[in-house]
Amino acid sequence: MIEDILKDVTEIDAVEGVYLASNRGEILDARGLSFDMDALKELSRRLLSISAFYATLGKKVTELEFYWARNFITCKVSDHFMVVAFSHSTQVHSLLRITLNVTMSKLLENKKFNKWVKSHLADRTYIIKKCEWTEAEEKLLAKLK
Repeated sequence: MIEDILKDVTEIDAVEGVYLASNRGEILDARGLSFDMDALKELSRRLLSISAFYATLGKKVTELEFYWARNFITCKVSDHFMVVAFSHSTQVHSLLRITLNVTMSKLLENKKFNKWVKSHLADRTYIIKKCEWTEAEEKLLAKLK
């Protein structure tokens, strides 16, 4: 079931791949990516930490977009997991956003997946504490507070 849902995202032109991560930063499933799993885990932790910092300020992040490793990254964040898609072009962003919204809704409706992913829950402060920050990142984070 999850494979079919993620396959819909990878079928979009210019999309290199997609992965699904728990809110602990663990990779649950990945399709079409050539990146090392450790690099994806670190990226997931960074994305989750951004979301967690905004949550500590009382703001909810549902989507993140940025450029990393020669790819445009679009990330949809929920309370339990996130879906991260890699694309080579910004021309597909509108279609990609719509597809990621549909993907999130399909995953949230799947009872078996929800039961499984809820067993991987972590507090938002868990991610903030777990990441090792560089000096530059600490300066940026201090400005958020």
